Amino acid sequence: MWCVRHALAVRIPSMMFHRSIGCLAIYGVLLTIAGVHGAPGPTTRVVETPEMGLRAYNYAMHKIDEAGMQRRVFAPTPALKQLAGALTYSDGQVAAVMAAAQKKFANDASKTVGQAFNDVSDADMVGGQAQLDKTGERGIFISPNGGSIPVCLDEGKWKMDARRLVGAEIDEIIEASVRIHRARGDFAKSLANAIDAGEFVDVEQVVIRIQTRIEQ
Repeated sequence: MWCVRHALAVRIPSMMFHRSIGCLAIYGVLLTIAGVHGAPGPTTRVVETPEMGLRAYNYAMHKIDEAGMQRRVFAPTPALKQLAGALTYSDGQVAAVMAAAQKKFANDASKTVGQAFNDVSDADMVGGQAQLDKTGERGIFISPNGGSIPVCLDEGKWKMDARRLVGAEIDEIIEASVRIHRARGDFAKSLANAIDAGEFVDVEQVVIRIQTRIEQ
């Protein structure tokens, strides 16, 4: 998950693809809990926690199930749906790189590659906490390593909140974030293919390639 370890970093993970880019797409808005228009849909009896919702996203991510990931992203407008699509494409391709590295190099290769991409794994969330607004239905999940992921409750399920993956719901800002996520996904896709083709001697070379791309 982008962090925004995703964000995406919540994984802004899961989940724009390093912490400085996260400043564009995530960090400037993670604390904007109040005053965001477009409330989630009617809620039902809550049967899961924010962490459980994010783990469900990660589960779909590692199956490279973009539809499953998108079901765990609250995106109430067409523009935000495009953002959710770009984010889940990117995270799915990162998962493909992790799988390719693990198959090729074994040991902790998947974990090493995930960390290079600032991916927020299930293990990273252990001991984290959700900081919610007064409604108890919107907030951020903060992992122990400092990664933050905006979340909201929608129909009884906790989801990543696409509204706060950008600084403001302005078309130009959303479009820029979409381009960043798609470029990250395209890079990850080419990297997975390169690993499969035997272009790297070890996982350290893969990490260097990722770090070089991040610094550009």
